[in-house]
Parts: sequence; structure tokens; C-alpha cells
Amino acid sequence: SSQFFFSFVVLQWSVACMEILRMAVLGKFLLFRAMHTEKEARDMAEPEDQEFYGTGGRFARWSLNLVIGCIFCGVWPLVTLVTLVQFLLQRVAYGYLFAFAETKKADSGGEFWSESLSQLLYSMVLFAVGMCGFLLHRSSSIIPAAVAFVGVVIAVISVWQFQTGFRWRSLPIPEVVAIDRESLSKATQPDAGIYKHPALRDDSEI
Repeated sequence: SSQFFFSFVVLQWSVACMEILRMAVLGKFLLFRAMHTEKEARDMAEPEDQEFYGTGGRFARWSLNLVIGCIFCGVWPLVTLVTLVQFLLQRVAYGYLFAFAETKKADSGGEFWSESLSQLLYSMVLFAVGMCGFLLHRSSSIIPAAVAFVGVVIAVISVWQFQTGFRWRSLPIPEVVAIDRESLSKATQPDAGIYKHPALRDDSEI
């Protein structure tokens, strides 16, 4: 199985490079340009298919690649190397696409990022369980598997803490009140929102 996932991650190198070409968008643009003006064709070709090229779909595929690298690193360490190369290629490819090629996307407020971290933590539970089974199968004693079982407990606790210990969707009430007070105090100042160089201020303003 590790050989299969090793080949799978290596194959993903070509996917990151192919996305720079934006072949689907280019095909739609060439099709619409035959019937409309170039500006209309460009507007009709954008944005790309959000079900596959959208933020959620991309985060899901990135999380899968990272999970593969984390799970199989203990069985075949070379998987970690090819996963690192995969993410370096993605950094170059998507860094260009986000900044220069694709249309601007709405900020979801971290929903996809939080879901990706949650999936990664769940995969660590799977990794710990898998290592327990691997050690139990390869070792003549149960002691290595019992020691590795501590990692399962730690992984489960980490998932629970992540799900219950962070309030990232909304601010606590005391922080909201403090922000409102600070905004109100700035709004009542006579020079609110106006920058004045320190050399041009009066002695009373310093």
C-alpha cells in the first residue's frame, strides 16, 4: 500500500503543474470567443469550476496529500520527501494562480482551514492506531504496541481539545465590548482617521 501512495503523491506533481495552464478556463474562453467578444468570453470563462478548483476542493486534496505523508512516514520515510516536494510545487503553482491569474475569492473566515486541521488530527488518530497494529504484528512482544497506544490516547485528546477548546467563529463578549469602546473613543477624537506627522503637531498633541 505504501508503494501505491508513494506513486500517487508523485503523480500529484503533474497535477500542480497542470493547474498553472488553466486548461478548463482556456477551453471555455476559446469556445465563447467564437460567439462573443473577447471581453465577454473572458467574463463567461471565469471563475473556474468551484466544485473542483474552489477553495474547499483544493483544501480537501491538500489535506489528503498531507495525511498520506504523515501516515506513511513511519512505514516508508521516502513518502515524506515526495510529499514535501509536492507542497513546494503547490506553493509555486498556487502562489502564482492566486496572485496573478485567478479571480479574487471571498474569504470564508477560516472555515476550510479549521476543517483541514480537524481532518489532520483525525488522521493522527488513524496513524497512531495503525502503528500500534504494525508493532503488534512485527514484534514478538506486546510491549511496543502498548507503548505506542499512549499515542492513540494523546491523539484523541488533541482532537477533543481542538473541537472544544477554541472559539474561532465568534469573539468572546468581553473582547467585543473592548473593541466597541476603542472604536467609540477613536471616533470621538477630533483628528480621528487623520495622520499628522509628529513634527507638525502642537506640544499639547504630543
